[in-house]
Amino acid sequence: PALIHTFRKHHLTAMDIHKAMNSGIKAAVEDSKNNSILVFTNSKIALALTKENHLKSAFYYKHHYYVSKTTKEKRIE
Repeated sequence: PALIHTFRKHHLTAMDIHKAMNSGIKAAVEDSKNNSILVFTNSKIALALTKENHLKSAFYYKHHYYVSKTTKEKRIE
């Protein structure tokens, strides 16, 4: 279901997600608003994960979204 949502809404495939993860992780934060973990990759794709590390969604992020989330939310090291 998560990959179907990601493809239909954000036009990202499983291969895009794998390439994003291989590009490296820029930051990871706890997203309290959506009860998830956001992982920002170096390829401008963010992954939304459940607390159990299951994929919820993936999407392209903009710089202001990254700055907003990384300054307001708790960072995961």
